[in-house]
Amino acid sequence: MQFLDLGTRTGVDQVLSRLVKAGKLERAGRGLYFLPRSHPWLGKLGATSEHVAQAIARRDGLRIQEGGASAASELRLTEQVPARIIYDTDGPTRRVTLADGKRVIHFKHRSTRRMARAGRVTGTLISALANIGKAHITEARLRHLREELKPDHKAELRQDLALAPAWMHRYLRYITGDETSS
Repeated sequence: MQFLDLGTRTGVDQVLSRLVKAGKLERAGRGLYFLPRSHPWLGKLGATSEHVAQAIARRDGLRIQEGGASAASELRLTEQVPARIIYDTDGPTRRVTLADGKRVIHFKHRSTRRMARAGRVTGTLISALANIGKAHITEARLRHLREELKPDHKAELRQDLALAPAWMHRYLRYITGDETSS
């Protein structure tokens, strides 16, 4: 708990409980709180799943990376929006139900090698391509990535090439501009 240096656990729990009752804080999940925000048109906004996942990672000392379907959607390699919120992690596989009772964040344990690129564009890209699968990687998708990736991200991808599965190397070299044809 991050506030234990301010008082006893009972005292901190009491203060957090009072702040929630007063509407100054909202509970996102067990031991997770956030400042409530309001939007002029949408009204009261809850904590995003991404913010909660990042908070859990900070609290538990985990590395996390978006799951493949989310990564593919974020990179606009697919129009499908994943129904389940999945993060790859170097921690244990588990599910966290948010305070609203409707959303569940799934953490899936992955190998140390796979998590070595977590939090980097390379990790997102490799996760997305793995989710799409070798059979569905098209010239159009590769061209899209080649055009959209910033030069510094391409440099990062070149550095991390050894961390990618061997079958992806030629695709990644094409994306970075090191090969002319996939």
